[in-house]
Amino acid sequence: IEYARSVARVVSEGLKQETMAGIRTILKTIASECGTFGCVLWEASADFNYGFGTGNLNLLAQWFASQKIWREHSVPVKSATGYAISENRPVNVFDVQAEQYASIAYHSPFAKEHGIAKVLAIPLEFCDGAKGCLNLYRQRSSPRFSEHECQLATLMARLAPYLYERIRDEVAYRLTKKVNNDLQAACLDLASMDRFRASVKTLGKKLCEELKHNLHAFDVSMFLEIQDDSRVFELVGSTLPEPESDGPRSVTASINDPLAKALAGQPVLIPDLGREEWE
Repeated sequence: IEYARSVARVVSEGLKQETMAGIRTILKTIASECGTFGCVLWEASADFNYGFGTGNLNLLAQWFASQKIWREHSVPVKSATGYAISENRPVNVFDVQAEQYASIAYHSPFAKEHGIAKVLAIPLEFCDGAKGCLNLYRQRSSPRFSEHECQLATLMARLAPYLYERIRDEVAYRLTKKVNNDLQAACLDLASMDRFRASVKTLGKKLCEELKHNLHAFDVSMFLEIQDDSRVFELVGSTLPEPESDGPRSVTASINDPLAKALAGQPVLIPDLGREEWE
């Protein structure tokens, strides 16, 4: 019965959420039910391989009692998180500095600042087959995760992928509908070529703001190719502050540039801009 109440709270909170920012509320509820300092939802990249230490652990959402949003986590594939995904079983780290956990130690800026010493990493699978992990964190002064808490956390963690994808699908549906309406309205306004550039930029800015809000992104920018096959793209919308210059901003894309690759009609995911292949 105790498990059922906790699980019901997570589901109830999850069904209330309508934006991607709502994932944080779900993680907060899970952390609260387990008495933890923080909770993070990860997704492993398609090329993830723990044995070779390749691939990436992509952060999908985070919640910490400090209310701080961390831009950098620096969690390597060979960590407690990666090990849990690789072995497909929960990993209960009693002390990240203990010798027996040296091979899966957790080194991260937030862990050092807040004195995180205990990690419970629970593997999970998303509806599209992607592997992931939900991590719960405790500080050094807190007790280790008990067997009872591990079982409760595992039950709630299994709900995270479904609640995450439900919110994502709901956001995608509403956003697609809203963008389609905006585009139709813009097409009517583009009857006059004199208003073409101004209308495109107004629409671009509006769409970027919509995407940023709904996808909980740091920034959204929109580029349009100036001429077919020119590989020169003009920035027509961004949520970043406007520059002092009023002139058009453009960028020329090389054959391997993400902008050029996106012309093929497929999204391009860059997990880490600092990696050598994206420099």
